[in-house]
Formats: sequence, C-alpha cells, structure tokens
Amino acid sequence: MVRPLKPGARRVGLAPILATIMVVSLTLICSVVVGGFVFGVIGTGANTARVQVIGSMIQSYLGIDGSTFFVICASNLGNADGAGFVQLYNSGTAGAAANTLLIIYDGVTITADLGPGCNVLPESTVYILILSLPYEVPQGTQYSGYVSMSNGAEVLLAGSFL
Repeated sequence: MVRPLKPGARRVGLAPILATIMVVSLTLICSVVVGGFVFGVIGTGANTARVQVIGSMIQSYLGIDGSTFFVICASNLGNADGAGFVQLYNSGTAGAAANTLLIIYDGVTITADLGPGCNVLPESTVYILILSLPYEVPQGTQYSGYVSMSNGAEVLLAGSFL
C-alpha cells in the first residue's frame, strides 16, 4: 500500500524509468567486457609463443649411416641441398626454444636434441635441418612426430618420405 504524501513533502529517489535505464546499461557494459575476454577480443596482455609446423620434408635416401639421426637448427635453408627439414613459425608475441625433435616411422622412433641455440623468435621462422637418418626408409612411408618446446608445448608434424 502506497502512503499518500503529506502536503508540502517531496519524493526522494530516482524515477523508476531512470533506474531501469541505469540497470540495463550496467548489464550491457558488463556483458561486453566478459564477452570480450571469453571470445578473445580483449586480450589479457600476456606474451605467449604460438609455434607451429608450417612445412616438413624428409627424403627417403637421406644420408643413411646405420646409427645416427643428425639434425641442426638454422634460420634458413641456405645450401642445405639434399637435407630434409621441419619448418617452424612463431606467430606469437614471445619467443620459445625448440628442444627436441621426435619422428616416428615404420615402427621406429628416433629423437634428436636440438641444443641450446634453436630459438623461435616472435614472427620468425626456424628450420630444423635433418642431415641423416639411422635407417633406410621406403619412399612414401608415413611419418609423424613432434618438436618439444621450452614452454612445454609439443608441436605436431606429419608427412610422407619423398
């Protein structure tokens, strides 16, 4: 029950329409901010490395010597004729180091330590050159594997021997 006002008294408070407009506006602002974080429109400001394999090629006749899986890290292919390669690209805002290359083919798993200098800087490309394989591989054999990164990521790769 609404009490009538005494003569000469003033109502104190917001008009109902103004209060409704303020509540709806506040709700919309909060939903835009939360939605921006959820859908990635508004970033958290953290630097992250986003490394991916953008190409790989391994030749089936590559320097077979019966024991060694030999790889090196390089900023370009240079004079690496006859070498296989795994091409890494970092689209992120922070660098990361590639630590290990693991390749699985024909029931064989081989790994190589990439050493301390295989850094993939932001917006840059690095090549892991594969100079020799320990076992002969028939052409067309499928391979898979990954490059383990210093930030804990495992960047997957797959293909078939040429």
